[in-house]
Amino acid sequence: MNIIPTPKKILPVLEQAERMRLQPTVAESAEFSLAVASFISYVKRMYNFTMDKKHEGTIKIIKNAQLEEEAYKIEIKENAVTIYAGDDMGANHAFATVLQIMETDGENIVLPAVTIEDVPDSLFRGLMMDLSRNRHDFKYLFAYVDMCYLNKMSVLHLHFTDDHSYTLPSELYPKLTTEGCCYTREQIDEIVEYAHARGVQIVPEIDVPGHCRSFGEAYGELFGTKGVICQHADSMEAMKNLFRELCDMFPYSKYIHIGGDEAYTMEEWTKCPSCREYGKSVGIDIDMQDKGQLAELFYAHFISEMASVCLEKGRQPIAWEGFGKSVNDRISKDVWVMAWENYYQLTSDLLEAGFKVINCSWNPTYITPHINWSPEDIFSWSVYSWKAVHEESPILSTGYQSSTDAQVIGGQLVVWGDHYVEKFLNDENRVLEECKEIIERLPMTSENTWNAQKVTEYSAFERATKELIKKAKPLFEFM
Repeated sequence: MNIIPTPKKILPVLEQAERMRLQPTVAESAEFSLAVASFISYVKRMYNFTMDKKHEGTIKIIKNAQLEEEAYKIEIKENAVTIYAGDDMGANHAFATVLQIMETDGENIVLPAVTIEDVPDSLFRGLMMDLSRNRHDFKYLFAYVDMCYLNKMSVLHLHFTDDHSYTLPSELYPKLTTEGCCYTREQIDEIVEYAHARGVQIVPEIDVPGHCRSFGEAYGELFGTKGVICQHADSMEAMKNLFRELCDMFPYSKYIHIGGDEAYTMEEWTKCPSCREYGKSVGIDIDMQDKGQLAELFYAHFISEMASVCLEKGRQPIAWEGFGKSVNDRISKDVWVMAWENYYQLTSDLLEAGFKVINCSWNPTYITPHINWSPEDIFSWSVYSWKAVHEESPILSTGYQSSTDAQVIGGQLVVWGDHYVEKFLNDENRVLEECKEIIERLPMTSENTWNAQKVTEYSAFERATKELIKKAKPLFEFM
């Protein structure tokens, strides 16, 4: 059977026929009504086949609170399918597996007689989409949720803001939103509910304190115009309110991304009178000789303040690797860090400091303007290994292999939009090419984040990927 990612355990039911024809009915479920409705919708879209919902259906799902988070069990025997799950994500993963292995004969669904038991090894299994550099029509956001659902990815990380545009709506600071690129609040509400029904966590990101040209253009008097968020009492309160607004906009999101990378002009903090006055008021030694360290202290303060808002709202803050090792003791270890370049600081230093990290190693998880790693490159990657690309990274020639598995909580495929903007003039062509590359690579990311150790060969998994792409083609008719 072709199942992505490869399940932990598949046992044939030997006393049954190899494949069974079953009535196309699904039992109603009070606990998992959204997962059942999503499954019925996918059967219709993928197979042009109608599943009926009945009180006692051929496929039934039972809540088992003893199962681990996201775990599921499927028993297909005696002309029935019984699914066990402890939470919504496990239920959706089980239904995604059924979608992958089922066929239809015009009147019935056809399934193999098997028992499948499965649970992911990594908590964070993601796809990141850059919505700021590369304009995405709203309809494509549903496609990215569908990709995550089918590949059992736990999160869809949406990079909403950057120098190029601010694509979120804001009642607090409406001039931030970029005309022609911004999603409406109604659209955000719609995609939030769509993802929630399918067990996909949206991770919304406002990328600050760098990558903030749109802030300076809209509210320069508040946020500054020097390429980095100016730190003073009013601007910091405004940023906190923006993150509070973000949390409220995404009520189901456990994780909130606060940015934190590539604040190239952070030395401006050390020169700005308002920043210096503010820094002194919060206990930063603004007269220290080492201006590089002073800038890092401002950096750490900014990350800590934005993280505190997320924690206050009951959310998990996430930041990019961007602050230096010298301020690790200034940032709460409640902040998860996406380690991507091993230049601003090494993954080993983050782990030694006590941070939990998410593997976003540029090689091979990035789709960028510079290098496009192959599906096989991604399949060969381990969630515990990093390969540097930056020529000044200390691990450029050696790479890094983590031995602190408990602190490495997952990884993700990272798709940056400038790759497509440089290549295509037309928005539609950009997104079509982007989707093609994601569809070929996301299964590999899924396999390596679901299963920490290799359990299958590339040739076999490539066949499974092609089969899934073929079955899922009706979901992505725009291609």
